[in-house]
Amino acid sequence: MKSLDWVRHLEQAAEMTLPLDEPIPAGALGRSGVGGLDRDARVWGLGSGAPPWRDLVEPGSGPLQAWPEDRAIEVWTEEELASLHGLWRIARRTSDASLRGRLLAAAHWHLENTQPDNATNRPWGLHVFLMEGSAEGRVYAETLLHNATAVRVRVTPVSAWILADAAAELRAIAAPGDR
Repeated sequence: MKSLDWVRHLEQAAEMTLPLDEPIPAGALGRSGVGGLDRDARVWGLGSGAPPWRDLVEPGSGPLQAWPEDRAIEVWTEEELASLHGLWRIARRTSDASLRGRLLAAAHWHLENTQPDNATNRPWGLHVFLMEGSAEGRVYAETLLHNATAVRVRVTPVSAWILADAAAELRAIAAPGDR
């Protein structure tokens, strides 16, 4: 599936939402953090003078941060995927090749070590798994999308925003031949 096919697919899925009084702004997700944790809230606040991304990501090729075993796997996975999602935007906007490489390495690690259903039916980082480029990455992304849309006729407002944002990220990097 070409990048813009995914864009249209995600935009259509995002339209299957419950009516909103107003759209969910990007900054709203960073005020309290996804799953009540700190790191993802700091990732989403990076555009407003928060610490540099290197302070929020462990070096290496594994997860962005190690799983603290006193935390449920679902909460940690959602935090990881939300961080992947937000940091991808920073990598694209700043053309930071080292961050992009680190995110793709973390996505690959998640393909080998976590399951898309370890999260909470929110399709965080879906576009990063597509950009990882492997068949496994595509299936992971498809499963995130399925999990977000299969449990109800309409996706939740937060999931709709996530899908629309992932579509916007894919549109921003689509190759001219995909258009």
